[in-house]
Amino acid sequence: MNKLQVPNELVPIISALLKDYTFMLYGRNDASCFSRKGKIGFTNLMMFMLNFLNKSTQQELNDFFKLIGREKSTVTQQAFSEARQKVKAEAFIKLLQVSTQTMTSVDDLTLFNGYRISSIDGSSIALENTPELHSYFGVSGNGGYAVTARASILYDGSNDTIIDARIVPLLLR
Repeated sequence: MNKLQVPNELVPIISALLKDYTFMLYGRNDASCFSRKGKIGFTNLMMFMLNFLNKSTQQELNDFFKLIGREKSTVTQQAFSEARQKVKAEAFIKLLQVSTQTMTSVDDLTLFNGYRISSIDGSSIALENTPELHSYFGVSGNGGYAVTARASILYDGSNDTIIDARIVPLLLR
């Protein structure tokens, strides 16, 4: 497979993973999440979140459900936000790993003298000041009141691929 074939290869792989019952069990926060047939559902929720959103969330929801032939199923922005909270971050990490694995398995991977040239960048991110985020990520600033996380990304510029991305606590414990 070459680089131009990756999107055609990746879409069915990701689609199959999103429809996989085991992946849904892995990607939900607890056993009660997505346990019954709701308007959104795990697969549709994940597919919606993977789309590139350009409009308001409500307009994007309306367009998405029209696209999949369920325009009669009105899903509110609030229902979407509540459903989004039921998905573990690990589900997105798995999707990134599958994408990276597919991209790095191409036959025409660009190398420099046999090596992959990568770059890394990091930053601090201010988060909402909630007790949960405060205890997990930590705080910064005078008086220690600003909930802050560290983010980094490892990028293969020659192949235009994100190899890894992380959001971690401010101070590793």
